[in-house]
Amino acid sequence: MAPKEKDAGENAENEEDHVHQKIKAEQLHSRCGEWGRRQQPQKFDELDFHSNITTWLKMTVSKNNWSHMIFCGPPGSGKRTRVHALLRHLYPTEFNDADAQMLTHEGVTVPIIKSKYHSEVDLSSIGSKDRHIVDKLIVKEMGMTLETHVLVIYQANHLSMEAQSALRRTMETCVAFCKIILVCHDTAGIIQPIQGRCSRIRIPAPKTEEIEKVLSKAYELQGLGTLPQRSRELFAHGCDRDLTRAMWMLQASFAVSETKNLILLEEPWKEMVETITHIICTKDFSIKPKYGEKIPHEEVYEKLLELLKIVPAVTLLMQIRNSLLNKDMFKESNVSDRCDMIRLASLTAAAVSDSHEPILHLKSFCDHVIAQIFAQTKIKQNRLRVCEIKRMG
Repeated sequence: MAPKEKDAGENAENEEDHVHQKIKAEQLHSRCGEWGRRQQPQKFDELDFHSNITTWLKMTVSKNNWSHMIFCGPPGSGKRTRVHALLRHLYPTEFNDADAQMLTHEGVTVPIIKSKYHSEVDLSSIGSKDRHIVDKLIVKEMGMTLETHVLVIYQANHLSMEAQSALRRTMETCVAFCKIILVCHDTAGIIQPIQGRCSRIRIPAPKTEEIEKVLSKAYELQGLGTLPQRSRELFAHGCDRDLTRAMWMLQASFAVSETKNLILLEEPWKEMVETITHIICTKDFSIKPKYGEKIPHEEVYEKLLELLKIVPAVTLLMQIRNSLLNKDMFKESNVSDRCDMIRLASLTAAAVSDSHEPILHLKSFCDHVIAQIFAQTKIKQNRLRVCEIKRMG
């Protein structure tokens, strides 16, 4: 390849990577799609539910000596929206001037939203190197000025132990010039010394009536009229009280529907999960395949890899567990076998949350279920043989 062509190819790849990283940085602002980005509440007074939490936040940040915070709650409960409303309340002009950037330090590059007085970052995908970014953001940048900054860390329960230890050491000393806001689904992954230094704000999942109200408002603000009641109920009850998911479901249904009566679309990844569980429950993993054929283990592994590209690992694991429980193999088994599988799923979920290679834990869970089904099948076969011997005798 000629040098010019090689340089052009490298430049194209670098530009593509830069665009992809920029998109990831912009996703820190909103995860509800185009409709959610347009209609997302901007101020405390515009929030649609949990008014008691909103009132408490306004009272707390009205004083300059407020402490670090932990926002915890299930997905789609409005944690990110409330954090943005809080930042707008503190810095009305500066927050709107925030820019999506790429922060590089110690050979690690992460997307970041940054303004003069605040920074937002998600360090869940860089492993143990997140400690360097924490030190860079708190100590080296924010400690160089007397102005008060706010650092928002999303998915804080995925921070490594090294990063949490560094954060614990600096939280008390930096509280005068840097307020830290941690956002997570569950505080189980955050060490107790950090939790003790923060005010915990639990954001519960919205009720179905509140989700219906938000969906109707978003639909009307798009200039599409009134959302039919049946469609509202379908989306509100089909999203598992996850407002983010409900917004995506509404947009997807509108994109493919030709009528005003929107319907609930089936999610293709769930069909692939059913395929995986069908392979686990029906195929014989002890038989050697013919030359050129894939063994069932390879089929399961490849499908898990494909699903992990679009579905969070814990969500995928819970869907596999629920699908297995609905199979006749586990419906007809005794309670101890079902409890054993559920217990292992819980342990695997905890391991997946702390791991940066979730495929290993998911495959290990599937292998355990395969071994469990194989043992159940052998027990049934032995019982049948005993019954036949008794009849013959």
